[in-house]
Amino acid sequence: MLNPDRVLLVHPLGYRADAASGDISRIANIMPPLGLASIAAFLERRNIGSTIVDCYARPGSDRAIRDHLLAERPAFLGVSCTTSGFLDGIRIAEAAGRRCPAYGPSSGVPTFPP
Repeated sequence: MLNPDRVLLVHPLGYRADAASGDISRIANIMPPLGLASIAAFLERRNIGSTIVDCYARPGSDRAIRDHLLAERPAFLGVSCTTSGFLDGIRIAEAAGRRCPAYGPSSGVPTFPP
């Protein structure tokens, strides 16, 4: 049973985690996923808990995503899909769907803070 009061939001890295340590542009340009943070704030105001996993800041977060999905069973998994992270976002969503078929395919549009 999925937990309707929980949402997991993921910011994908966009490429293989083992290549991240040598990527100077990632290190120099790292910044929080403000769009996901604004969605989390919106949810919190409605008493819906959320967790953000920022794979860009912490490459190799696949295990953290999997463990969170299995432990918390959030009702929704939101994955940001920018051009650079699109394929990685698909990979994350597909992996979640394999672990828990309740996370069926869905897509959205760019979201702007309320």
